[in-house]
Amino acid sequence: MVPRPKGRVRKLTRDARTPEIEHAARLHKRWSDFEAGTLHSASVVVDSPERIGRVVSIAYRSDKWSGRSQDYEHEVESRRVQLHRLGDVYRITGGGLSVTPAGITG
Repeated sequence: MVPRPKGRVRKLTRDARTPEIEHAARLHKRWSDFEAGTLHSASVVVDSPERIGRVVSIAYRSDKWSGRSQDYEHEVESRRVQLHRLGDVYRITGGGLSVTPAGITG
């Protein structure tokens, strides 16, 4: 989870597509099955990771299947999946989780 960026949101144009932006756009497409339509510029301070604890489920909202926002929850079976905080960013590690067009697996 990353805090909502501050500043101007602009359309993702062909001129704005650097290799880094292309990589982010591909990840967005992989996660959501939608093309990335906007570009947010953000900076995140990353300190040493602080372990928060074990992840037991991941809840998220998507409008991918129906066109309307629906809530989903993925129960995590592996005890190795951990939540870490790095400054303002939260990171989930371990357990072989994968993000697919169908949702979270693992």
